[in-house]
Amino acid sequence: MKALEIIKKLKERKSSLEFQTRLHSGLISHNYIVEVGASTVRLVDGKAKLMPIEGTELPSQWTAGGVKEIKEKCSWNNMLGKPMQIKAINYKDWYAKELDSINETLEMFEPLVVKV
Repeated sequence: MKALEIIKKLKERKSSLEFQTRLHSGLISHNYIVEVGASTVRLVDGKAKLMPIEGTELPSQWTAGGVKEIKEKCSWNNMLGKPMQIKAINYKDWYAKELDSINETLEMFEPLVVKV
């Protein structure tokens, strides 16, 4: 993948994260993002699935009850076969962390790319 394509994808992800942040400015019932390693838990066809944290696709948000159910009924192992920790993160904190990461990456990487 070329450097300009990487920057474009980072900016698309940033835009998607910013939109989602603005969308959830009020009180909502689904306050948590569930993170397992470098993935988040998303609801796919009625089942909890691990999906990588990348691109413009954003994670599912969960209620406290949903988080509890995931922790009770789901488990994932790392490449060494050891159980991975399931973390519930407040959605506002998760989006802020992701935006900070993207902004830092763009700030460091974008000036290095010479636009032709």
